[in-house]
Amino acid sequence: MFAGELWVIYALVFGAALLGVQGIYWVSFKERREHKTINRRLALTAQLSNPADVLEVLRRERGADILSRISSAKL
Repeated sequence: MFAGELWVIYALVFGAALLGVQGIYWVSFKERREHKTINRRLALTAQLSNPADVLEVLRRERGADILSRISSAKL
């Protein structure tokens, strides 16, 4: 009976280890992604003098301007 329950313990340890590795991976890449985003904003600010232009470029890159394109296409 103990051998039958042993696989459950192994599965739980494996799952905990997997979640731990995934958590470390997520935290490290989240920080890197935030730095990349900030650097991109700073680079655009240096290139474009108007803050509204910077905002428009960032919205276009993220696809957030799709609603304005759809609403203008209906008119």
